[in-house]
Amino acid sequence: MLAYYYSESGNYAGAEELLITAQEIYDEAALEEHLYMVQLLRTRGALKQATGSYAEALSYYEDALAMAERMYGPDHHHADLIAGAARANASMSRFKPAIRLYADSVERMQAESTVARPVLIKVRQELAGVLEKDGQSDKAQAVREETASLMASQ
Repeated sequence: MLAYYYSESGNYAGAEELLITAQEIYDEAALEEHLYMVQLLRTRGALKQATGSYAEALSYYEDALAMAERMYGPDHHHADLIAGAARANASMSRFKPAIRLYADSVERMQAESTVARPVLIKVRQELAGVLEKDGQSDKAQAVREETASLMASQ
C-alpha cells in the first residue's frame, strides 16, 4: 500500500490523505465488512500511533479487531490487531490493559504456526517492557528469559 511507504518515509499527511481516499472508495463500493477495510483501519491505527495520536490509534485498532472478529470469529488469528491495541494502550500509560492485550497476542501468535518468529519475539519484548513499567519486574524478567530462549532456538 502506497500509504505505508509514505508513512515509513515520514510523509504522514500524504499517507493519511491516501487512507482517507481509500476509505471513501471502500465506502462507495459497500465494503464495510471486508478484509481490505480491516487492513485500512489497522493501517490508520499504525499511522495515528506514529504521529502520537494514541487514543485515535486505539480506536482504529479496536474497530479493525471488532470487524475482523465479526467476519472470522473471535478465535481467528488477530494477533497483529491485538498487539497494535496493546501498543496504543502502553503509549497512554494504560499498562494493565496493555499487558492483557500483549499476553493475548503472544498466546495467539504461539498457537499460529504462520507467525514469523521475529514478530513474536518483538511482541514478547514489548510485553516485558510494559511489565517493567507496571512495576512487575519479576514477570518482566521471566518473559525476557523465555524470549532469550526462543531466540537461541532459532
